[in-house]
Amino acid sequence: MRIDVVRNENTAGQTVEDILSGMLWRSLPQGEEAGSILFCRDLSTEELEELNHWTILEILTDCDAPLWALETLRDYGKYWAEIAGDDTIRTCGAVLHQAAVAAALLSHGQKITAHTYLHIAEQCRRHRLRRELPSQIVNLFEQVAFYCRPRIHSKVA
Repeated sequence: MRIDVVRNENTAGQTVEDILSGMLWRSLPQGEEAGSILFCRDLSTEELEELNHWTILEILTDCDAPLWALETLRDYGKYWAEIAGDDTIRTCGAVLHQAAVAAALLSHGQKITAHTYLHIAEQCRRHRLRRELPSQIVNLFEQVAFYCRPRIHSKVA
């Protein structure tokens, strides 16, 4: 099974950078396009239509992207990080999941994960060291690692 954002293209020999770069400029798949994942099933028709107007990169980097869109992207990334049979696609899923969590913190001040700020910061630091990530994603991870720093030792964590 291949990640459906790649539109069932053969990903053999592609790097994380290749796949993520292609994914970021597309919108999240919906309905039949999403295959067996039903992550959009709880969204209203209006939300689905709005989601179709955003690319994945816009969802991650635009402060006006709705929180529910980030939660949808988080679930989508988590799904692929857990079920993909290909290590590269699993890595892309994990990066998307963590990027959605980071974007929710920066754009909305909301933690959309049960993990602590320390865990979020560590994951972002680990991911930002990957050389193959697009610069926008590395920048997002750097910002959220800085954002989490004062919260790590507070009661908020």
